[in-house]
Amino acid sequence: MCDNNRIGKTIGRGLDQYGISVNDRFPVQVQIIPPSRVRREECPFTGEHLSHGEMYPRGLTPRHTKESVYQAFINPADDTRCGICNCELDHQTINMFRHNRREVAYRFCPDCRDYFALMAAVVHGDPVATKVMRSEQTAISYQPVNQITYEPQETVDDIINMAPRPLPVRRLS
Repeated sequence: MCDNNRIGKTIGRGLDQYGISVNDRFPVQVQIIPPSRVRREECPFTGEHLSHGEMYPRGLTPRHTKESVYQAFINPADDTRCGICNCELDHQTINMFRHNRREVAYRFCPDCRDYFALMAAVVHGDPVATKVMRSEQTAISYQPVNQITYEPQETVDDIINMAPRPLPVRRLS
């Protein structure tokens, strides 16, 4: 199973290294689960304290949610929607979840999966993830790659008009 704590530490270090705020990277997710609700040894969904046994169940991957929240994720009423933002999941993720229902990572869209992992690192006490989750301002603003636009300098007609014209061919007699 996926170790969200380890993945969350990696995400936290990446955000910290590039000076990207959680609000910029996860604008939808912070509206649903504000960073102020994510605290060490507390379930971000219920706000209840997590015991050591709940966080580190014997023989299982570390968790950062109450057992009731975990059960709600792995036994959803609708397994075609993201467990956090409620967006439609892609078919591959839905099929993966249906084949491995205990893997919580298959219950989320990619951005919510990353935010869920970052929350795990904070709940488990990672200092860098906690710092990133608490920081309000950053050096640069995050802009997703899919929002960058390309403006061509020349149109297709300009390029065609610049192409050399073939010289007329004369017959030799």
